[in-house]
Amino acid sequence: VYILETTTFPAEPGKIDFSDIRITGNYPVELGQTMLSLRMIRKRTIIAQAKGDPIEIKPLPGDGRPPDFSGAIGDYRITATARPTDVPVGDPITLTYSIHGDGPLERLRPPKLDRVKSLTADFEISGESLGGEVESGRKVFTQTIRALREDVTRIPPIPFSYFDPTAGKYQVAYSSAIPLKVRPTQRV
Repeated sequence: VYILETTTFPAEPGKIDFSDIRITGNYPVELGQTMLSLRMIRKRTIIAQAKGDPIEIKPLPGDGRPPDFSGAIGDYRITATARPTDVPVGDPITLTYSIHGDGPLERLRPPKLDRVKSLTADFEISGESLGGEVESGRKVFTQTIRALREDVTRIPPIPFSYFDPTAGKYQVAYSSAIPLKVRPTQRV
């Protein structure tokens, strides 16, 4: 008995039919031995076809979908760091955030920070495109932000919206806020 397992993540709603999956193998009927190894002298081709009922993939609900939802399905959490945390107004701050979860990390898109009002009220958000890198069971994104005023004292919690199929609803994970010291800009 051979058991082959794989995981697939459907890209769209509809039926997944497994009847077109076939596995072909050569079963050794007679083996011969050389000085270094065994080799197949005669073989029989075996073909197995998957059996089972199709699976219906339901569309994600429209009700309750957060405006910053980027398509993540699973269970996630987010952490964030920033460097430097003592800057003059307008200087770049590198915001690094990591998303940990049980969904397909390779396919995760970054949170839509330009839609986070608590962040855009105090920071200029870079328009750079984020690809992110998967490392050690998480996907890491890095983005540049700039404080707009010297009265900014923290980077607010960064939200990450996802659909939790176990709960059957949208959830939002938040990073912790990051304290900042923003100084006035030196004028010449």
